[in-house]
Amino acid sequence: MVKRLAMDNETRVVAEFEFTDRNGESIILGIVDALATVRGVEPTELEPLQNYVNTDALVKLVASQLRNGPDAGDLKVTFEYDAYEVTVESYGRIHVTGPTSHDESR
Repeated sequence: MVKRLAMDNETRVVAEFEFTDRNGESIILGIVDALATVRGVEPTELEPLQNYVNTDALVKLVASQLRNGPDAGDLKVTFEYDAYEVTVESYGRIHVTGPTSHDESR
């Protein structure tokens, strides 16, 4: 599932992930896997995603856009999870941006 993991000027972690099965469960699991990978923890160690975003609404938005096909354009939804910014794109990408490990305690 991990597409790319890179450092940007040693100040921010920038990671890009791809979810291949575009059903609701896959989207949510993809976000959880992405956050766990960037934070270097197991998915079960994360706070529930529902504490940061309405997961039902997120799944409905992305699934609706997928049903409408590529002519409907791309949908991007961005939310904050702790010190990280998560962007989900309807064409299957998840971007996670956050502090480097030495900045994470801010």
